[in-house]
Amino acid sequence: MSSPSPASELEVPPHLQRATKVFSIFDIDVYMSHFMVILLVFATVSSSDWSASGIIFRIIVYGPLLFGTVLVHELGHALACRRQGGVCHHILLWPLGGLAYISHDAGPKADLWVAFAGPLTHVPMCLLWFFMLLISTGGNASLFPVTNSYLVIFFATATSINLALMIFNLLVPAHPLDGGRILVDILLWAKLPLRQTAIITVCVSVPLALVMCLHWTFMPFNVITIFVGLWIIFNDVTVITALRDGVIDCHPMFAHLSPSDRATMQNNPVGGV
Repeated sequence: MSSPSPASELEVPPHLQRATKVFSIFDIDVYMSHFMVILLVFATVSSSDWSASGIIFRIIVYGPLLFGTVLVHELGHALACRRQGGVCHHILLWPLGGLAYISHDAGPKADLWVAFAGPLTHVPMCLLWFFMLLISTGGNASLFPVTNSYLVIFFATATSINLALMIFNLLVPAHPLDGGRILVDILLWAKLPLRQTAIITVCVSVPLALVMCLHWTFMPFNVITIFVGLWIIFNDVTVITALRDGVIDCHPMFAHLSPSDRATMQNNPVGGV
């Protein structure tokens, strides 16, 4: 995921006050939320396998593997933004994924590539882990191998994680997920006015978020999915508030528009929602 941000170098943003800078890469500061520890502990204890090898396996999967996968995803957004003449202020890794705080004003067509860049990083990662899985199994392509080999299970898990994240980010058009950003860019590219774009986005996002929150009614309980749904609803409330107050043109979802584009689309007579 990516998030527009007017980051200030003089004051630590509130979201970074509960995070620790872990390193810099490509001149981008990477922060980790303190709540990542909670995710790691929860993932480690939420299993019936309490063997030492099982615990170590879960720590590696929900630590370095997930950490690295999400980081590469966010770097995809950040580097694509730079290619459009924008900047990446920092990257935040937190329990619900990652956030690349980026800013540019190159317009919806350019932002569409920025939005796609994150999910597309999973293609080479998925192929790499799948290749390692084939080597380790002697050609067995199953992503659910029946084996006692933690190495085989690790490669299968890494492949599944990348495949799931790519599909989720591309096919779930809920703001502020990547799919939601892609939806917004497509609507703006089609010259829809800002207000109508925001209304359509909310009407698509909220039902999807409610489905995520009710995830436990038709699939095994997944607390992360529920929190993602709640986070989507929280962000859509800010959109609804901006619509109510008549300041939707100032909402961060339109931060990638130049002042002239924003003025044009705000007064665009197309549509009548």
